[in-house]
Amino acid sequence: RRARVTLAWTLASFLDYRTHWQELADTHRVGLAAAERLDDVPGQAYTHRILGRAWTRLGRHDAAEEHYRRALDLCGQLADHVGRAHTHLNLAWLSEQRRNHPDALRHARDALDLYRAADHRAGQASALNQIGWYHAQLGDHASAITHCEEALRLQRATGNRYGQASTWHSLGY
Repeated sequence: RRARVTLAWTLASFLDYRTHWQELADTHRVGLAAAERLDDVPGQAYTHRILGRAWTRLGRHDAAEEHYRRALDLCGQLADHVGRAHTHLNLAWLSEQRRNHPDALRHARDALDLYRAADHRAGQASALNQIGWYHAQLGDHASAITHCEEALRLQRATGNRYGQASTWHSLGY
C-alpha cells in the first residue's frame, strides 16, 4: 500500500508537466485510497492537494475545490502551516481560473501569512508574486509592483531563478 502512495507522488510532476492530467487524477485516486487505508494523514493531505491540481487543470473546478478544502482541513489537524499555505496558493489559482480575482488575492494573502508564521522564505516569495499578480489583474498596478519587487528580493536571496523568472513575468505584465 505504501508503494502505491509513493508511486503516485513520484509520478505527479512528470504527469503534470507532460499534461497527462487525467492520469494524474487516476494515479492519485489510487494513492489517496492507499493513504486512507494506512491512516497516513500527511499523505492524504498532500494527495488531496495533487488531486485538486489535476481537477483544476481538467476544468473540474468543484471537484478541485472539494479536494483543496479537504487538504486544508487535514493540514489544520496536523498544524502544518506550510501545507495550508501551499493549499491556499492552489485555491488562489483555482479562483483565478474561475475569474474571481478578489478571492484569489485573499487566498494568496492567507498563504503569505502562513508562510511568514513558518518562516518559509521561498513560500513567502511565491505568495508575494501571486499577490502582485492578482493586484495587477484587479488594476492596482502600484500594489502589484510593490509586492512583486519584494518577491524578487526574496527570490534573489534564496537563489530561486525559476521564481525570479515568474516574478519578472508578473512585473512585465
